[in-house]
Amino acid sequence: MNSITLFEISQLTNGELVNCDNPHKAITTCHPLDNENHIANSIGFIKDKNYLKYVNAGCTDAILVTEKLAQEINNQKITKIIVKDPYVAFAKVSQVLDTTPKVKPGIHPTAVIPESCRLGANVHIGAYAVLGENVTVGDNSIIENHTSVGDNCKIGNNVRLHPHVVLYHGVELADYVVVHSLTVLGADGFGYANERGRWIKIPQVGTTVIGERTEIGSLTSIDRGALHNTVVENDVIIDNHIHLGHNCKVGMGTAMAGGTIVAGSVTFGKYCIIGGASVFNGHINIADQVSVTGMAMVPHSLTESGKVYSSGIPVEDNRKWLRSTVMLRYDNLKDQATRLKELEKKVTELTDLLKQDK
Repeated sequence: MNSITLFEISQLTNGELVNCDNPHKAITTCHPLDNENHIANSIGFIKDKNYLKYVNAGCTDAILVTEKLAQEINNQKITKIIVKDPYVAFAKVSQVLDTTPKVKPGIHPTAVIPESCRLGANVHIGAYAVLGENVTVGDNSIIENHTSVGDNCKIGNNVRLHPHVVLYHGVELADYVVVHSLTVLGADGFGYANERGRWIKIPQVGTTVIGERTEIGSLTSIDRGALHNTVVENDVIIDNHIHLGHNCKVGMGTAMAGGTIVAGSVTFGKYCIIGGASVFNGHINIADQVSVTGMAMVPHSLTESGKVYSSGIPVEDNRKWLRSTVMLRYDNLKDQATRLKELEKKVTELTDLLKQDK
């Protein structure tokens, strides 16, 4: 069981211990703060007042909290650790207390590894994993069961490929990349020319390049480039069920939520936030630090940095939605615009008559 003392937590989070009788008390688990049941040796975090009642009821032994909100915690048995951002502090502590099973170095006898492959130190290759020719795997990397790695792939240090990941030929992963199960990197992009109804495939001769410390969720597909590479830069997080088309570029620090669909040749700037189920038309550019809310349809470039964009329609009562939809039909909008112009013309005429009377 992993553990960390309250004093060590304060050091890790740059926090201040308040109401702490024993700074060497060991914390072994995280508390979800969704009920009043006490969990021994636990810690939680709180950013708003929604969970105050559970904290004051004594559900946890320690709490990561802002200085302002700490004043509303009146249970004297709870150690408060005052931090600037409780969520960030909690993320750091939870990494220490992570219970995910550790994978030991070693190569399973059923793995297929050609002699042309180069494996670093302390590598794990799981059961029925298959590596192609001339694959390079860095130190401390993990390739789990039933994963397929194509010819000439380059895998950096401390990379983890979960079960059933597929890398097509020539894919490059930098250090500390994590790819979750059933994700495919480097499949052919959607490139075809049409000659009199017959589709002619355009060979996709680029590849897919993933930057350092990037994490990619499950059931995601990132296509290889047609001529240039598809590139995901450092420190990007990509959720489950996402599609990135060929020749896309995702800037450093960008986060993309589940279900997002991106057509080919879209460039995202740095530190963008993309809401779930968003859809992006091809050959457009998204500026740095742009936020796009969920269910947005983006048909054109978004060029203003730091701006928030939305287009999804929030849910409402079905009858109201039907009436709104009828009102928004093109014919109705056109008719309303015509009537509005006629009213404006009449108002102008009446205004002119009043001026003449004066």
